This record gives sequence, C-alpha cells and structure tokens, in this order.
Amino acid sequence: MKPLLVTAHLGGPVAGDTTLPLDGILLSAAYERAYGHALALAQPGVPAVEVDYSLVPLVQEQCELGVFYACSFACWPDTRSDGSTAWNRRADVDLIATLTDAAHLETGKGPFKAYHVQLPYRTAHYVQWYCVGDQGAIADLLTRVVHIGKKQAQGFGYVLSWNIERAPENYALFGADGHPARALPLCYIRERFGSWPIEWTLRGARFARPIGTFAT
Repeated sequence: MKPLLVTAHLGGPVAGDTTLPLDGILLSAAYERAYGHALALAQPGVPAVEVDYSLVPLVQEQCELGVFYACSFACWPDTRSDGSTAWNRRADVDLIATLTDAAHLETGKGPFKAYHVQLPYRTAHYVQWYCVGDQGAIADLLTRVVHIGKKQAQGFGYVLSWNIERAPENYALFGADGHPARALPLCYIRERFGSWPIEWTLRGARFARPIGTFAT
C-alpha cells in the first residue's frame, strides 16, 4: 500500500456530483467482479445488502464511528467548464387514455407524476484522485470502468484511459494546504486535531462534514 495518483483521461463531460469519490467507483467495480452484478443502492422498505468493503484495495482509516477509505475526492484541472442539462419523464397520456379515464389522470403525484430534473455536468480533459492503496489491484479493477458519474447510458463520463502512478505526496485525506481532501468523520478530526481548526471555518473546508460508517 503506497500513496498513488489516479488519473482518468476523459472523452466527454461527466454528469452528477463533481466530488466523484473514487472509492465508490472502485467499490462498484469490485462488487460487480465478485458477485457478477452491480451493487444495489439501499431503498426504503428493502433490507440493506451486506457489503464487503475489504474488496476495495485501499487503506482503511479508523475512528470511533468505524472505517473509511484513504482516498480524496476528485481533483479537477483549472481548465474546465461546467454546464447543465435536464432529464424528463412524462406520462404517455394518449396510451393511458386507451386504458383508463385520462380526464382524471393525476400527473402531479403518484405513479404518473411528471418530472423535470436538472443535471449538472463538468467537461475537462482529465480528473485525478489521491489515494493510498495497492497500485496493481486498483489498475486491475479500473480496467472494468469505462464510464464514471451519472447518465452513463447517454454517453456521459466516458473514460478514454486510466493512469495510476506513485504520488509525490500523500494527499489522500488532506491537501497541500492542510485542508480536508474528502468528507471526514468529525470524530476523526477530533482525534487528529483535538478540536475543529479555526482556519477551516475562516477559509471554508467544504469537505469536512459528518458522514456515516463509510464515505463512498
């Protein structure tokens, strides 16, 4: 396990959250390899799936809440652009009219509710992450990853190639300025610093926020 710099060379814009945690990408790939299907997200009323987080070849940091991965959020280059699109869902009123009374079709709520959802995206030549892990195992998992982010079936997040190399410094948890490079449990911050560093409040440490057992 050693400090690494992971680079995804992009062939198109990436949709969704720009923090884009690499540990989540690796977990999804590892779960698909181990069990043959994608990791199902937790849903209300559906029993949670027991997930083996040791499948991810990253160092796990400890705190009283549990563990989390030594892996930064996405580091984007200065040369980038942000945009927004939207996806829609509309009930096929003409079709439904042949099956029911369209005059009483409720599109404001329920199963026929119409949606118009904004979807932000970011365009750049590449995106990078700092992490501490097994270089060979990470490279092997990433061979399965050809898209990242949301709306992959629509062509967003296409990855041309991956590059994994030794990092000059370990910025997996804290950047060069000493600020958090990812979401961190408050208990971990207290254990490391004793209290919340005042300079984070003054300068804005937007990644330091409470999380659950895992930040993926």
